[in-house]
Amino acid sequence: MKSHLKSLAGFLSAILAFYAGSVSAQTLVQNNNAFAYSTVLFTGQSFLTPDDGTPDLMTGFTWLDMSNAPMGSGSLYLLNQEYLGAPSGITSASGLLATSSAYSSGSYSFGSGVVLAPNTYYWVYNSTSQQIGNTIGNAYANGFYYSSSASGTNYTMNIGGTDATFAVTASAIPEPSTYAALAGLAALGLAAWRRRCRRA
Repeated sequence: MKSHLKSLAGFLSAILAFYAGSVSAQTLVQNNNAFAYSTVLFTGQSFLTPDDGTPDLMTGFTWLDMSNAPMGSGSLYLLNQEYLGAPSGITSASGLLATSSAYSSGSYSFGSGVVLAPNTYYWVYNSTSQQIGNTIGNAYANGFYYSSSASGTNYTMNIGGTDATFAVTASAIPEPSTYAALAGLAALGLAAWRRRCRRA
């Protein structure tokens, strides 16, 4: 029986690997080439998703430094509307869509299930203060930079053309045919597993 379970586990792992390969993450939105670090602040940034007619699964977000290297700390909060309260109140903010896991391996991870609609604005805010690379001169025209000097001080929007440097990664949502193929493979594997169990 144990060998049958190992076989089934191996088969399901193969299906998951196939699925992961079909939805590999790519950069969806980015603003880079920073000129300097900001002072140590609680940071926020809005961004606009591409107008390509298709939604995407958000897989991660990264703040970038002057060399476009990833940086970060704490957790990140994704909202569907602007937030001008204090960082300490972000967990109960109206419009909160998702909270990342703690910063790790160069990115804030959002797991699966966070769908970004096309041609839509989103906002991200940090739970901790840190240094972030910036661009000036409205280098990123599709968003605004927000900052707060303390956890109890409200965020303010910078209107001087400064933006944080960042990258949003996402993967395409598989077509229905992909789901059908995965379901078919799973059904075949389950049937084979049941036949083996009956023979044992």
